[in-house]
Amino acid sequence: MKKAKTPSSSGGGKQRSIASFFAVQTRPAGEAGAAPTKPSADKEPTQDQSDKQQRTSPAETAAAAKEATAAAVAASAPKPAPSTPPPAAAAAAPAGAPEAPPSVDAAKTPAAAPGAAKKKGAKAAVAGAALVGRRVSVFWPKDQAWFEGDVDDYDAATGKHHVAYDDGDDEWLSLGAEKHRVLPAKGSAEARRAAAKRRSVVLSDDEEEAGGGDDSAGGDDDSDYAAESDDEDEVMEDLEAEADSDGGADSDCEDSDGGRPGGKRKRGGAGKGAAAARKRGPAAAAPAAAVATPGSAGRTPMGGAAAAAAASTPGGFGAATPFACGDGAATPATAPRGTPRTPASGGSALSSRLGSATPGGSATPGNGGGGGVAQVVLGVAASQDGEVARFSAKMAEKFPFLHPNRIKDADGRRPTDPGYNPRTLQVPPSWFRDAKVTEAQQQWWRFKAANFDSVLLFKVGKFYEMFNMDAYVGVDVLGLSFMKGDQAHAGFPEAAYSSMAEQLARAGYRVVVVEQTETPEQLAARNAARGAGAKKSNVVERRAVAVLSRGTLTDAEMVGASPDASYVLAVIELEPAPHSHDAPVIGACAVDAAAGHVLLGAWRDDEVRLTLRTHLTSLRPVELVMPRGAEALGDTTRALLKCALRAPQMNELPVDDGPASSGAAALKAVSRHFAPAAKGKGSAAAATDAAAASEGSLPPLLASLAARLGGAAAASDDGAAPSEEARALSEASLRALGLMAQFLSDGLLDGAVLPHATFEPLGGAEAAARAGVDAARYMRLDGAALENLELLENNGGGTAGTLLALIDHCTTPFGRRRLRRWLVRPLFRAAEIGARQDAVEELMGPLSDAAGAARRALAGVTDVERTLARLAASAGCEGGGVGREASHVVLYEDVARKRVKRLVGAVRDMGALRKALAALEKAGPSSALLTSLVGGGVWEEMEGALAEMEAAANWKEAESTGRVVPRRGANSDHDDACDLVDGVQEDLKEYLGQTRSKLQCREISYVSQNKESHVLEVPESAQGRVPSSFLLVSQRKGFKRYTTDRLKTLVGLLAEAEEAKEKAMGGVLQALEKKFVARRGLWAAAVEAVASLDALMALAGAAVSAEGLMCRPRVLDALPAAASDAPAAGGAQPRGPFFRASQLRHPAGACGGAGGGGFVPNDVALGAGAPRLLLLTGPNMGGKSTLLRQVCLAAVLAQIGAWVPAESLEMTAMDGVYVRMGARDNILVGQSTFFVELNETGAMLRQATEASLVALDELGRGTATLDGAAIASAVLDHLSHSTRCCGLFATHYHQLTPPPADGAAAAAGAPPPAAAMHMACAVAGEGAEGEGEAAPPAGGSTEAGAPVQEVTFLYKLASGACPKSYGTNVARLAGLPAAVVARAAEVSLAHEACAGAGAAARRVLDAARAVVAAARAGGGGGGGAGLEALQGAAREALAEA
Repeated sequence: MKKAKTPSSSGGGKQRSIASFFAVQTRPAGEAGAAPTKPSADKEPTQDQSDKQQRTSPAETAAAAKEATAAAVAASAPKPAPSTPPPAAAAAAPAGAPEAPPSVDAAKTPAAAPGAAKKKGAKAAVAGAALVGRRVSVFWPKDQAWFEGDVDDYDAATGKHHVAYDDGDDEWLSLGAEKHRVLPAKGSAEARRAAAKRRSVVLSDDEEEAGGGDDSAGGDDDSDYAAESDDEDEVMEDLEAEADSDGGADSDCEDSDGGRPGGKRKRGGAGKGAAAARKRGPAAAAPAAAVATPGSAGRTPMGGAAAAAAASTPGGFGAATPFACGDGAATPATAPRGTPRTPASGGSALSSRLGSATPGGSATPGNGGGGGVAQVVLGVAASQDGEVARFSAKMAEKFPFLHPNRIKDADGRRPTDPGYNPRTLQVPPSWFRDAKVTEAQQQWWRFKAANFDSVLLFKVGKFYEMFNMDAYVGVDVLGLSFMKGDQAHAGFPEAAYSSMAEQLARAGYRVVVVEQTETPEQLAARNAARGAGAKKSNVVERRAVAVLSRGTLTDAEMVGASPDASYVLAVIELEPAPHSHDAPVIGACAVDAAAGHVLLGAWRDDEVRLTLRTHLTSLRPVELVMPRGAEALGDTTRALLKCALRAPQMNELPVDDGPASSGAAALKAVSRHFAPAAKGKGSAAAATDAAAASEGSLPPLLASLAARLGGAAAASDDGAAPSEEARALSEASLRALGLMAQFLSDGLLDGAVLPHATFEPLGGAEAAARAGVDAARYMRLDGAALENLELLENNGGGTAGTLLALIDHCTTPFGRRRLRRWLVRPLFRAAEIGARQDAVEELMGPLSDAAGAARRALAGVTDVERTLARLAASAGCEGGGVGREASHVVLYEDVARKRVKRLVGAVRDMGALRKALAALEKAGPSSALLTSLVGGGVWEEMEGALAEMEAAANWKEAESTGRVVPRRGANSDHDDACDLVDGVQEDLKEYLGQTRSKLQCREISYVSQNKESHVLEVPESAQGRVPSSFLLVSQRKGFKRYTTDRLKTLVGLLAEAEEAKEKAMGGVLQALEKKFVARRGLWAAAVEAVASLDALMALAGAAVSAEGLMCRPRVLDALPAAASDAPAAGGAQPRGPFFRASQLRHPAGACGGAGGGGFVPNDVALGAGAPRLLLLTGPNMGGKSTLLRQVCLAAVLAQIGAWVPAESLEMTAMDGVYVRMGARDNILVGQSTFFVELNETGAMLRQATEASLVALDELGRGTATLDGAAIASAVLDHLSHSTRCCGLFATHYHQLTPPPADGAAAAAGAPPPAAAMHMACAVAGEGAEGEGEAAPPAGGSTEAGAPVQEVTFLYKLASGACPKSYGTNVARLAGLPAAVVARAAEVSLAHEACAGAGAAARRVLDAARAVVAAARAGGGGGGGAGLEALQGAAREALAEA
């Protein structure tokens, strides 16, 4: 503790230097300070004491003396004064100084007259002693502020009290001569009432009620964690308050509640610093308030007094004044008591305000003088509006290294220098010295300098504090309030960690969680053990224990509401050799950190990165990892990564000499996480790729890549050495994995994810290297198809109306993820599709009741797949726990309870999974797929493993108590400790029996007293027989209590046995976690099986609950195409691909989509005796795009094994679905709408095969009509004659005609490759109502201003072409002004007339050319017939014109 000042010593003033600004030493209320020394009898009064005498007038003193004395005597029970009070020092008091006891008047406390003091000296002494242990608030007139402290001593000779202020200063003063208040004792009813009035924010279970209270405390915002009352805003002015000269056990961050439920945080002391006077102003006199926060009911890492001491600022920052660092001379540490406090002198900090911001860096404007604007680089994105402006100037002045012209990274590089790392910041070492930055501030700046682009959650006691630029983010994103003061600071309690940290991460911030890893006692021990000459540490140790971002959230509380996988995707690009025409090789690694899934692959992509776009669309990664440097990725790849996703979180990491620099380096970095050899051989020997692969320590996928990279012949299917192409793909895959490993390492997750992850090939990456369609297993859906068909995400970025939302009837989160994977990778092989259909059909029919029972069993199952990953990571860490849950982290929430709850939940969920499997197994499935999922002996092994786990402990009791007590036989160490305890207790019982017999009294019993657990309580009737060897401990009426040497020995043995039992209990939880994780393969197999079952039951549920007809589609493997598409004879399967549907509807009309009842069914026939391509025309809004989508969606549903909304559907399996529709551009890539349109069309033409299904909507509309029609015609011809695939081609180019059949095909009676069809409509006034076809316009002229034609959409597919698109009808429906619509109709009719005249003229010209050609060929022969034809054509032209 800080040495107390003597009654005659100077008060020292409350102003402190910058160096001691955070050096606040406090003591718990009521703790006595060191005994003061005897003051000199002839010493003159100090300036401090003289100033105190001037605070109240003699008149005020005399007026309230009597009332003050009586009130003080009536105070709470006095605390005994120190055994050695300071000797009398009457001469030290100023002449005429009143010695009356203090008053408890709430407004002012005048001193009593000397005469009154003499008359009531005895009472005054009693009252003076009665204040020891109480809290008082003393008014400082020059500062116009009240300051609180503890009265810890009283000198009866001088009548002075020793007050230890909350900011660490102390003084002897005559309270009777001071204006002061006696504050209510803690815990009293009066204190509770006062706290209720002052409390600014109460955190209750009802979040809607949070944030109430005094509006003045928290400002005008709606923060749930607003700043408290005027005295509370000076939170912990020193992060070093945990370490004082006596070891640092006393601090005052929070009330010493030891982590009890409802523990309150004291958001500040009395606030007696230079900043306090500026913050409060003259009127700030309200006592401190507290914020009630929900606490933890569990155990803390410390117990008893240690926990209470740590609860009060174990090394934390001051909550109200984060930093007060200036250049120049420091203010003296002590000043005369009457001297008003002034801000620390800025000295020569900055002579002028700072200039403009660095490009790319966030800047904070300030109120600089001279019309300038003070700006600093923040490193994180933060709003500059509102209150932020008032902090800007101070930040610019106090942190010159944040100036845009001075900002550097840790290696001294400027933002314009190559290799600049925006993640780090260079803080000049001289600044710490010149600005007199304390150890606490240096500790924060060290973390911030290493994570400049991140938001720090800096743990101080029970609160996470956010300082400076991080506070801007807290206020902007979390809705917190700034603490009062001239520097930005905000915070929230530990209980709100999960929700607050998740909000920050999902908002796109990288969040670094800095936790305490040392208690004040451990700090004291570390200081005591330091070597000679070593500097004493005044701050507890802290470490970054977690790094959170969108893709690295793993806590169940943070990911529970998001069942879909949140992937992080790392991308590497290998440029082809110079002068090579090869496409670049792309390597990618996707990680779902919460579930422990790693997808890895590489491919050679095209110039527009179509495959990469496909993976981006299917995975929808929330975070991207790229190599740093403009040359690391090609411009096309980099632009696609930035534009293809909706605001992804970007990370750029250096690759030089890192795991991503080469495939071998990546293997070396990753291999250390596998292989038992790594534990005994040393990292160098165990991490080599070849050795790890040969020992089988790497997962199979990594071992295969390592073998290919090394040129092993066994890596290829035919036994030959891998080709250069295979080596390049392996190199790219491994480098992408190395980049991901580097990212996970930076995020402190590599050891928690990689060793326990499942590695799978990235879908489609390997298929690109295979030749032939037969080798493919899955339908190919590229990015354009996924987007245009809205399989996973709608145009607004949500899921409403998507195919996934329509068929998702899953019960479990992991079942939904499995269904999503099926949807983006439909099956291609007819046998596998049929097996899945058989399972769905059986679940809809004979096994429907069993399926219902299984779904009920799964109803309460949590995301056990993610729980398994978390448990594996926790069990693999020394001491148990990972991240914040690690054993060395000091938390006030009960982490052990969370771990117990997780383990109990996993055991319970596994039981539910087994119950669901058993329900289906008991029903006796007949389909091969269901039998493989629910049958077999593996589930019998699962029953045995579950029984073993359930027998290990009373899990129900463990869940309620948060403490696992193993059952007998489950843990040998615990059993031995229990046996030892039981043996000692038996000895105690036996000794009690012996004592009863010896004293001949059966009423003798054991009782506990104070720290003694066992003492003998003997009634008075047996006192005469008590031997002299019995030692009297205490007595009560009718009984005396004794102990003996033998009893002491037994009690000591019992204490040792119980300590051993507790020690054994400490490892029980981790032992059970390891025991559970040891069977992870079994649990994972159960999760895999149930995920597939859940997805199958979802498909069955979608079919059963659908509206209208649903059918099981018949999917066949395509037979090789014949020379023609003539119909097959005798009902045999037609040659080539085909798609035939009867009464086909859109899935939204069957599966509950909005407006589903309005979908009109249609018959669609492609191939198998019908043209494979349909040239589709029709009016605008006539349903062309809907028909295209429903055909493609029907194919996708059929090939995932689902039922289709149709009367019947028969089709061959399609190897891919390619869709081109809609209009969009990529401005950031420099691609126009028309370029994107042709880009997607080109990819379709390159990749589509005869077994594909294509859909094109309005191709060519992005350019001139003539060019667009020409391109559309050429594409249609290519698809008809070259690709020969099934598809639909919708267009508004009415001049397009289906290409004719080849001569041989036509001769063989084959249908044409394409046919013209249209979406029917009825046009008013044209005689076509009810016919389903649009009649051609009536002949003759149309008067100007004629009414616009009204069109009724029939949405039926009909033969033939539609003559026009009726765009003016849509203009009318869209609400364009009537005059505009009428004018458009006139122009449209004029163009139609011109087009008709032009066509007639062309026919006349053609006839004339024929006459001339005939005349030349026959020497004039045939001229008559030619002239007749010419005359006929001319008459027709005149009629049409």
